[in-house]
Amino acid sequence: MQQTALNLIAIGIFSMTLSALLGPMLNIPPTIPAVATFSVLSLATLDTLGFQGKG
Repeated sequence: MQQTALNLIAIGIFSMTLSALLGPMLNIPPTIPAVATFSVLSLATLDTLGFQGKG
């Protein structure tokens, strides 16, 4: 897996964690971070399996 792909996954996980932690303070419904997390992980899986981490 390329360094860029790993960095994008790390940024995605960090932003999802931050949105889950700050969601109640900003009145964000819990479904938004859940759907975003599912989307990011699905895209990362598709990239890894389909494109061998090349983007």
